[in-house]
Amino acid sequence: MKLFFKAAKKFIYIFLFLLIILSCGKSPVEKYQKAIEAFQEGTLDRVSLERFFFKAFGIEKPGAETLFFNKRVILNSSGEAIEIVFPEKAKLKIENSIKGNIEYADTGKEIIVLGNKASFYIFNKEGELIASHKVNEKEKIDAIAASGKSVFYLMNYEVYSYNWETGEAARLVEDTFPPPYKIYFKADMIVQGDYLALITGIAGSYYISIINTDTASVKMKNIAASSFEFAFTEDEVICIKGSSGKWSLNRYEYKLKNREKLTPIGKLSGIFLTQHGYIVQEGEDLTIYDFHNNSLDVPFNCSISGRSRNSLIFRFENNNYIIDFDDFKREVSEFNRKVTAPEI
Repeated sequence: MKLFFKAAKKFIYIFLFLLIILSCGKSPVEKYQKAIEAFQEGTLDRVSLERFFFKAFGIEKPGAETLFFNKRVILNSSGEAIEIVFPEKAKLKIENSIKGNIEYADTGKEIIVLGNKASFYIFNKEGELIASHKVNEKEKIDAIAASGKSVFYLMNYEVYSYNWETGEAARLVEDTFPPPYKIYFKADMIVQGDYLALITGIAGSYYISIINTDTASVKMKNIAASSFEFAFTEDEVICIKGSSGKWSLNRYEYKLKNREKLTPIGKLSGIFLTQHGYIVQEGEDLTIYDFHNNSLDVPFNCSISGRSRNSLIFRFENNNYIIDFDDFKREVSEFNRKVTAPEI
């Protein structure tokens, strides 16, 4: 009977705490800080504390919604509406011809682009359709990226630039960029400032090339990589090389044309690279690393669905949370210090 009353008393404390903190006007981060204090005092359980963590530092998207994401943008498709949820928010006014036929997406400073193998559609930041481009029937688009007033796209191993104001499309550079195996392959393009990274390949065999879009010149071509996952800045490319059980990270400073082997990473079931570090998934365990091989265990029962720009999509309690890598790394370190680490 004493145990029953003790458990009931603890439940009441937790219930009252949740009721008070959820009803007050504090920010999610402030609520999380209060939740840590309550956990340390023994009036809040661990699962509730973790829930406050994800709500404080993530952009929450309920699990019932459909997320489409790539390395640059996250879309939410719910019923008839399509909206950008990352890296910015915009609700798009979609025509019936576009719905259900999206294979590519990107955002630039001025435009949003949705596309497929036959065409792409350009929207302004208010979500209005301002231009579209359709390729010839026998041709197909393999990748799309947006920057300023231009849309870059890969077709027939060639990179084109399309200006939505003039409606003109032209080869960006004279080089061609075939993948290691030409019959079946996937491709992607990412723009950072005046530089465009292009990756093509399949099944552990990929090429990465870098183009200066301002000078229309190729800075590095056909960097061999073993994974479609890579990180890209205006100075370097970090990619994965090797074979199963013998993977390693490699850095290419393409402006200086230097290559550096960073660290071996051995066996893994999943890796998510960002500009400032990466997360390795091995079974149900997640570990954060920086590029100096310092590690940090993730103390939550969560998984990663994917990466977009420098953020990751975490799955926690059937919801999706988009969290910046640097924010997540910093706050996990604080969580481990305040909550997980034993007091001395």
